[in-house]
Amino acid sequence: MELLRQPVFLLLMTSSSVFAVFLASTPYFGFGDDPKLVKDSVLATLLLVGLFGAVISASSSVANEIRIYL
Repeated sequence: MELLRQPVFLLLMTSSSVFAVFLASTPYFGFGDDPKLVKDSVLATLLLVGLFGAVISASSSVANEIRIYL
């Protein structure tokens, strides 16, 4: 719960939301198979955001554990 107050998470979630909205506007300006491309791109963005969030959470948790034992 403490990690949610970090500004890195706010920046990560805000930028991913803005990028997903930007990707959603793509089919209005293209032709053909764009909705599938948008769906795949948004899912890839969510995967990367989740990966970065997990790395930040894990590193913060490990840093707190090290700080406790030292």
